[in-house]
Amino acid sequence: MCHVRINQYDAAIGAFERTVRLKTDYIHAYKMLAKCYKAKKDFENVIKALNGAFQYEENLEKKFEYKMEVIRLLVKTENYVDAKIQINTVRKFMMNPSLELLYNEALISNRMGDYKTAKSDMTQAVKLLKTPALKEIAKYYYELGYAHYKLKEYDQASEAWSRAVYGKYKNEIMKYEPKYYYQTAEAYFRIYEYSTAKEYLERTLKVRADYAPAKVLLGKIAERELKRDKTIQYFKEAIPLEEHLKARHQIYRDMAVAMLNSGYYKEATDAVGSALKIRRHDYEMEMVRIIAFYRLRNYAKAVYYVDEILQQSDLGDKILVPFFFAGGMIYRDSGSPQKAKLCFKRAAKGTFRNPALMEYERILKDEED
Repeated sequence: MCHVRINQYDAAIGAFERTVRLKTDYIHAYKMLAKCYKAKKDFENVIKALNGAFQYEENLEKKFEYKMEVIRLLVKTENYVDAKIQINTVRKFMMNPSLELLYNEALISNRMGDYKTAKSDMTQAVKLLKTPALKEIAKYYYELGYAHYKLKEYDQASEAWSRAVYGKYKNEIMKYEPKYYYQTAEAYFRIYEYSTAKEYLERTLKVRADYAPAKVLLGKIAERELKRDKTIQYFKEAIPLEEHLKARHQIYRDMAVAMLNSGYYKEATDAVGSALKIRRHDYEMEMVRIIAFYRLRNYAKAVYYVDEILQQSDLGDKILVPFFFAGGMIYRDSGSPQKAKLCFKRAAKGTFRNPALMEYERILKDEED
């Protein structure tokens, strides 16, 4: 015991391991081993020690607590398969599952894609809640709402989540609201990423079929994706005939966008160049040029032009945020994840906040894998 008190965990572990070899049913030694291994963050051996205590413990309440600590550790380390096995063990000697057991089983089932079991467990669990305080009940109703959502029971999901709007769950729930998906789609639309925008608009309409802004944006995308060969030809014919610079600039602008949307990326960059000769500070044209080079996979030029904009810190967020987001996409695809993360962090504002954070987290996940 003195080794534990002075934090000499290796010595203490050696002593307790010798003890359980000599007396295999000495429960206190297993508990102390678990404590020492936990201090060293050796969770595998914590679980082994707690299972040893469980094996020899006769008191059902204590047996339950040993197993629950094992389950908590497995959930914390996202080892859901083993956590489920441990829950099944507890179920064998616990006729009436506790609130904590039901919650953990539902969480594990949700993460493993067994949404029917999660729904069943949480429907039972919320009946055991003894307080209406959001702080206490949010995590239970979040898991219930998540199970309903994944089962495409959207009305029931909304009802459950209305009682989970607290702390971190508030931000998680936002990800499943139509406005979240719509704003994400809108951000991709603004950098001409129509296929990704459409994915999020489809998700928007799955959550809420009558969400009018999503229908409008889908209409705009459909219009932009039409081939504009005749339109482009008329623009080309009009340019030498137009004497007024302002009007000619607008023709170049319209032609550049039509070329980008029609897949004529090199021609789009030329049209942008002509527009910028007439009016230098046209940031919509700058975006068209950057996206055109991005689509051509000419990352060097895309990076060059996006960096030119990003270095102008006096432009303000309204102009800069979309360029930071576009820059993040370009740096990500050109193999510069660190620069991409910096861009996405700077882009995490307003309409671009959710998609920027989502792209940032995607890079983090790729780095972990």
